[in-house]
Amino acid sequence: MSLMKLSNQRLDSHLKSLVSSEREILKEILIHIAEADRRRLYLDFGYPSLFAYLTKSIGYAEGSAQRRIDAARLSSEAPDVIEKLESGELNLAQVSLLQKIIREVQGTSKSKIKSELKSELVEQLSNKSFTESQILVSEAFNITSKESTKTTHQKDESVHSAGVCFG
Repeated sequence: MSLMKLSNQRLDSHLKSLVSSEREILKEILIHIAEADRRRLYLDFGYPSLFAYLTKSIGYAEGSAQRRIDAARLSSEAPDVIEKLESGELNLAQVSLLQKIIREVQGTSKSKIKSELKSELVEQLSNKSFTESQILVSEAFNITSKESTKTTHQKDESVHSAGVCFG
């Protein structure tokens, strides 16, 4: 099939269908990663961690592996995560952001964040932008965010600026 011959409506329809399929596959991948983590499968294959297994054996880039690990692990305490990723209400970047902050808070406070709070935050992050998610998570954990703008120059000479960061 030549994409150039498709009408805009057909191309849009095909793209939406592919994205839906991608989300379904992501759901299955996350379920498998959660089970591999539960079984500590990576140890059977000589890897010291799930991260090493996913990057070295499976072939994920480091960021991709970490986002999937974060989603798989959060799903054990907030099961709605996977369904919300599949529906498009959440994305991996939001889930990874939440998990990163949870790890930092738990490490600093030496206390575990309750599953109920995690589930509540997952619900609150639904249908939010990444920037809105950053603000929401920082407020939930009383973390001060500092404005930081990262500027990236694109090949087409446009400039992309992003973000709030935590510190």
